[in-house]
Amino acid sequence: MTSSPIRTLKVLIVDNDPLMQQGAVHLIRSQRNWTVDAASYSGLTTHLNQQDKPQVALVGVRNLDFIEVRSINLLKACDIRILACGTFTDITYIRKVIGLGVDGYIGCDETATHLVPAITACANGKQVVFTGNEKQQLFAEIQSSTRYARDRAYIHLTNRERTILQAVAKGMTNREIAQQLSVSLGTVKVHISHLLRKYGLTTRTQLAVDAIRNKHVSVPNTSDMDLRSHPK
Repeated sequence: MTSSPIRTLKVLIVDNDPLMQQGAVHLIRSQRNWTVDAASYSGLTTHLNQQDKPQVALVGVRNLDFIEVRSINLLKACDIRILACGTFTDITYIRKVIGLGVDGYIGCDETATHLVPAITACANGKQVVFTGNEKQQLFAEIQSSTRYARDRAYIHLTNRERTILQAVAKGMTNREIAQQLSVSLGTVKVHISHLLRKYGLTTRTQLAVDAIRNKHVSVPNTSDMDLRSHPK
């Protein structure tokens, strides 16, 4: 896997295992102009409140429990790209991890060789999976199932994302959505960017057509749709 070089990059390691943190810190610090910090799951919010947020987070996943899922959701809310690191090698479990909305997955036994290129790929907006003895990139296989990709995106949408998806399907502009929800235009654009990434699409039109065709939204016939009744 080849990715464009990155001049500067800030990486955050999120895990409760000190050995995992130490090993990853050592590898990341070997990269010129890369900086790295580490946090436990419970200490994540402190790092996210800082002005200089990381561009990529390496998150340990072992049980897919509430704490791990909450950490992933917090990072997603800050628009930080996420590389999950775990012991799962079965494609079914890896799909569950990817289904949480992370940008990549790497097996713990692959970090020595592939951690740096995997982080680089995530930072460049690519989606990768490294796992197994054959060191295969499995994300293409996962993404080949468009039905799975659509179902995964719908299941893991936030309430606000569902609201905006419905508004897009109805034909509302970004400015109209922002006014209805009393949020900034930039916030709406970020949400739509997340939706496009989850669905694997590139335009609002594709997003609207896909959502209606696959019945992921219910578009009312009336023009009266009060978005403000939905939670943020």
